[in-house]
Amino acid sequence: MTQESKLAIKKECERQEESCLYTSTCLYLLSRNNRRLGNIVTVVQIVAGVLITTKQLEKSWNATGITWYSFIGLSVLVTCMPLINKHFRLSELSHELLILAGKFKNLQDDFRRLKEIGSTYEYKDYKKDYELALKELKSLKSQCPETSSVYNEADKQIKSGKYTFTTDEIAE
Repeated sequence: MTQESKLAIKKECERQEESCLYTSTCLYLLSRNNRRLGNIVTVVQIVAGVLITTKQLEKSWNATGITWYSFIGLSVLVTCMPLINKHFRLSELSHELLILAGKFKNLQDDFRRLKEIGSTYEYKDYKKDYELALKELKSLKSQCPETSSVYNEADKQIKSGKYTFTTDEIAE
């Protein structure tokens, strides 16, 4: 019975290890996408500011129609960009996502260790360590944003071998 229970925990550790891998990869991708969005917001703000300055330097205040409305639109855009960036907390969110992804990576390694060497423990110690890892996983999942938007991309990267543990393969 104890051996079967250890085997069941080992299989569950393997499943949770893979879950942590996918979650951390999705979080890294979300962070990357968030940084890109922040860069786009900054570039748009700079380009719009340059266009407004150019229009002012050209002294085209007497322009009518589309030119005048585009000038007003760009002015509003430049004025709103810092507010948009601050509202969505783009830089802080990227940093928070990276920290959370790192925590999932650490937990992934904990499950990997439990899977590999945990079965050599006494059953009660093995189960205790496993339950501690599950408790940590539950805590991290409660902090995790929705990652389904990048799941397919994460799946492709994982299956391509981008996140393999070559040092583990060499050690075996």
